[in-house]
Amino acid sequence: MDFLNYLNKPSDFKQRNTQIKENKKAPIIKEKKLERQKGNSLLEFPDDYTVIDLETTGFAGRNSITEIGCIKYRNRKEESRFETLVRPDGSFFIPHQITVLTGITAEMLRDKPHFSEISDQLWDYLQGEILVGHNVHFDINCLYDNFYACDGRILNNDFVDTLRLSRRLNKGLKKHTLEYLCRYYGIENSHHRAVADCDSTHKVLEYLREG
Repeated sequence: MDFLNYLNKPSDFKQRNTQIKENKKAPIIKEKKLERQKGNSLLEFPDDYTVIDLETTGFAGRNSITEIGCIKYRNRKEESRFETLVRPDGSFFIPHQITVLTGITAEMLRDKPHFSEISDQLWDYLQGEILVGHNVHFDINCLYDNFYACDGRILNNDFVDTLRLSRRLNKGLKKHTLEYLCRYYGIENSHHRAVADCDSTHKVLEYLREG
């Protein structure tokens, strides 16, 4: 996921700061951050693994999952796919910038399942898998927090980050985003939809494997 700071507008940030300064007597409540017990980050090229990618609303404070994509590989060949749109809990809207980026609209999500409704199926799909992704910490953190919020389950799969691998193996490149690596390797694919990015990440992994 390469657009984590896409929506951080200076004007919004300034407005929030102004509101905080004006209300000096308001108590400041700090939430205790969840200490994630994640698996190990591997610098290797597995033959059996599952590529994951998420699309989200993009909010810094409340970043909700809107789409989940997974492709499972056995002996480096695709075996199966898991994909679904996800309706965020409570009231929600999709910022225009995210719709432009992903094509996902609020209307597309209104009759889709909440994460809690697909969590068992997704949990079973990911069990025992090495997870592969590009900037995969973002995706794993989102899934970790959602699984934990549902019923306290701990997502501790080991994982491989193609962003980290590229930085190790392609030190001459000026960028290591998924989009840039696809152009570098001549990979043709649509981007910023979950399964499409999974497919691209798998192809990048194979190019990195070949050196």
